Amino acid sequence: MKYEALCLSVKDINASKKFYRDLIGLEIETDWGVNVGFKGGIALQQNLYEIIGVPKESVASRPHNMELVFEAEDFDAFITKVKSHTNIEFVKGGVTE
Repeated sequence: MKYEALCLSVKDINASKKFYRDLIGLEIETDWGVNVGFKGGIALQQNLYEIIGVPKESVASRPHNMELVFEAEDFDAFITKVKSHTNIEFVKGGVTE
């Protein structure tokens, strides 16, 4: 067995794709409409609950129980870029070393 990807369940594939592509800078490798795979092993799936057969109500919309880690050459510039998007809600401020 080998690791292939991390799949994130999302409510809005277009908004999520825009976030990871335009803000984070990930490159789309595959795009099947409701499923998008990025180079590096992150995938997004809209309506994952339908595929795995669980009730929509059982999917937590804000579990805060995982962490994705990205590195940036200029972290301060990236945080400024993120803060310019008023629709992004921070759970906690950025972490620096």
